[in-house]
Amino acid sequence: MRRAIRQHPQQQVFSGSVVLPNGQHDMMHRELVTNQVTLTAKPVAESTYAHDFKYDIFSFVGILLSRKTIGRIGLPEQDYFIRFDDFEYALRARKFGPFLNVHDAVVLHKTTYTRAAVAPWKEYYVMRNRIASLYKHSGRNWQTQWYCRKFLMRKLLAIALFKNRWHQALPLAKAYVAGYQDGCHEHLGRNLNYLP
Repeated sequence: MRRAIRQHPQQQVFSGSVVLPNGQHDMMHRELVTNQVTLTAKPVAESTYAHDFKYDIFSFVGILLSRKTIGRIGLPEQDYFIRFDDFEYALRARKFGPFLNVHDAVVLHKTTYTRAAVAPWKEYYVMRNRIASLYKHSGRNWQTQWYCRKFLMRKLLAIALFKNRWHQALPLAKAYVAGYQDGCHEHLGRNLNYLP
């Protein structure tokens, strides 16, 4: 990180490569925006980690921000509570340029979490905060509203498609619908019905 800071004095946000205990890159932490309106993103390709690279969306795992950037964009959105708080923060920081991942600065992420893992209380915040962040940064227009409806439909459809979700189908469906409604109406903060 020190080497990268010296080499890139104008760069405001740095990160390390996130590695799982099995040695594989956890690529969900560094993403590229693929649609500027809906703010959809995809993980940076595995091969890209062979060298330093720039990207658009970070998670909070292994991030180093300049004090100047924090002074400009403020602190993370406390009312998001959990999920997509880092996504929204990255959108704010991105206004001042892309982020630089330093490939040989390695962050060991001791986690068993995968995107396939679902818990109804967490999924409520995924739905709500994704919608809230989209409306905050892209506004309410036909494209963002359509995307939010499609996002809800995809989540509901996934309940039927994945057998590991069938046993909690009703709680998941309720969480997604509640998250959709609260995201659209900007009802943020901790929801007492969806806590660990």
